Amino acid sequence: MDNVSETKVADAIALYKTAIASMKKATITFINSIEEIPVKRIGGENSGCFSVSASTVMSNNFILSPFYYDVKKQKETLIELVEKSRDFEFIKVITEIAENGKRVIRSGGSSYHQIYAPSVVSALKTFIKEEDVHV
Repeated sequence: MDNVSETKVADAIALYKTAIASMKKATITFINSIEEIPVKRIGGENSGCFSVSASTVMSNNFILSPFYYDVKKQKETLIELVEKSRDFEFIKVITEIAENGKRVIRSGGSSYHQIYAPSVVSALKTFIKEEDVHV
């Protein structure tokens, strides 16, 4: 490769890395803006322990997963996903959650679903539409 070609490739890579960083920053800012559903936290604001009324569980098709009701934890999980993602991989996962309301986690030959709150799913749908994100 000659110097001109190497420079063009280096410039393209730098531009690509800048685009990834910019999209990650915009995505994290958006995730942080998602309104949290108030839950009664036991042990303080930063506690992972909280209570949900039986009527709330019944009105949500008896979903018993604590993750479903903890929007704060969902936001933390999404931000971690974005931060650790290579390239634009996080867009696929966010799109999956927006379209299906859940994310399939595969580990060691088994899998489980992380079911997201309707408010988070709706916000992610809005984000994908507003940012014109395509997978």
